[in-house]
Amino acid sequence: MDEGMDKEILTTLKKIKNNRKKRALIGAFLISTSIILSEITGFIFIGALDVEKSIGLELLMISLAFLCMGIYLIVHTPPIIID
Repeated sequence: MDEGMDKEILTTLKKIKNNRKKRALIGAFLISTSIILSEITGFIFIGALDVEKSIGLELLMISLAFLCMGIYLIVHTPPIIID
């Protein structure tokens, strides 16, 4: 392999590493947002917040969707394919 090919592979691996960091950061944000929404939903259901129960159910569904997306982004990493 020549020097140019090595640089190309290193830049590709650096891009992959940066993309994985972004995925992990977005996943962590979604999971933390899910936890906050779940807490708000709990306050709605116990009556601490004067809001309809249907809004609490909607927040709970959104919270579960955020949790699923966040876990998926953190756990599933796409395979590395270098030509």
